[in-house]
Amino acid sequence: MKKPFLEIAAVVPMLVTLAICAPSAHAQKFSEWSGHGSRETIFTPIDFPDAILTGANGISAGGKIVGAYDRADRTHHGFLLDGDFETIDFPDAATTFGFGINVQGDVTGDYPDLDGRFHGFLWRGGQFTSIDFPGSVLTFGRGINRRCEIVGRYDDADGKSHAYLLRRGQLSSIDFPDALFTSANGINSRGDIVGSYTSVDGVSHGYLRSRGEEDDTQDDECEDDEG
Repeated sequence: MKKPFLEIAAVVPMLVTLAICAPSAHAQKFSEWSGHGSRETIFTPIDFPDAILTGANGISAGGKIVGAYDRADRTHHGFLLDGDFETIDFPDAATTFGFGINVQGDVTGDYPDLDGRFHGFLWRGGQFTSIDFPGSVLTFGRGINRRCEIVGRYDDADGKSHAYLLRRGQLSSIDFPDALFTSANGINSRGDIVGSYTSVDGVSHGYLRSRGEEDDTQDDECEDDEG
C-alpha cells in the first residue's frame, strides 16, 4: 500500500469558546458606480468582542467568515463567524490564524509551536489536524475548497518557499517556473489555484494554475481522510 505523502502531526479535540456577542450592527450603505450603473453596497464592520484588532480573511459560499483577532494581552486567536463568533485556538499554541473556509465550514490556517515553528492546520468536524510538508521548516495553511483540497506554502531547509497542494491525503509541491518564491493562497471547487510568485528579477506577481479537463473528475464533497 502506498504511503500517503501527508505528514500528520496531530489530531486533537476541538478547543473553542463561544463569544456572547454578535458582529457589529453598524452597517453602512453606499452607492457605487460601475460599468453597469449604480448599485447599493453595504459595508458591515466585523469586530470580535473585546478585541483590539480583528481581521477577516476568508468567506464561504454560505457566508461563514474566518479570520483572526488580537486581545489586549497581545495574544492572537482565530475565529469563525457563523451568526455568532467562535474562537478557534489550536491546543497549546500561543497564536492561531484562520485563513480559509469551505462551504461545509472546514477551516484552514496556521499556528506556531513553542519553538516558533509554524504548522498548517485543518479544523474539521470538531478536530484539529496539523499539516507539515515533509522536510519543511515552516508550513502555512491558506485555502480550502468543498472537496477539502488545501493549498498553502512551505519553506524548505534551504529557506526557499514553495506552494503545496494537499489532495486526497497526498501533498505535492507547486513551483512557478524559474521562480524564487511561490505561494498558493486559494483554490476553487474545480481545483484551480491562485497565488503569488517572485521572478528572478525580484518582482512579485500573481498567478493562476488551471486544472486540465482530464483532471476534473473528482467527487463534489469531502472524502473521509481517516483510515
